[in-house]
Amino acid sequence: MAPRRSKASDGMKGDDAHAARVSAHNPDRQGIVRAFDITHDPANGMDAHALADLIVARQDPRLRLVISRGRIASGPDGPAPRQWRTYSGANPHNAHIHVEVVSGALGDRDGAWDLAPDRASRDRATPTEDDDMTAEQAKQLHQASADVAHIKVEMDALRRDIREIGEALNLTIRDRSKLDGVIES
Repeated sequence: MAPRRSKASDGMKGDDAHAARVSAHNPDRQGIVRAFDITHDPANGMDAHALADLIVARQDPRLRLVISRGRIASGPDGPAPRQWRTYSGANPHNAHIHVEVVSGALGDRDGAWDLAPDRASRDRATPTEDDDMTAEQAKQLHQASADVAHIKVEMDALRRDIREIGEALNLTIRDRSKLDGVIES
């Protein structure tokens, strides 16, 4: 998952500022932290805000909420699923995204999250040349086709990263021994 990306804002278990208030970064009654943050570092391959959009769009049943760029969106059982709303908390979450899972058996369920990009956009046919095209139009079409091929390669890499993130999401639920990282408020 973007091996050179910054992890400056990554974290699960809250610091003292989190402990002083209600936060999913604090262990719940079962000792489980149900939130994690992922640093936004597009220069090194992690567009966390695009990932937040994807998580919101896919609506895994374990999702409680996502906060990103001054917006908040709910999981399938929350208010207005899939709809970004204004988030008015003290931290707008510009440097990272915040993801929470639901509590209980559903939130503890094993399995990777389905974060694959929309198959329809991935499977669109490449355009073909038309007899009525000018030489310039044919050149532009050829360049666009090359760009699409390059994007497909990048999308394959992104899908691998997303699969790793989905596995990491599952890890946050299952592996309680990984809760020793402390995040800042």
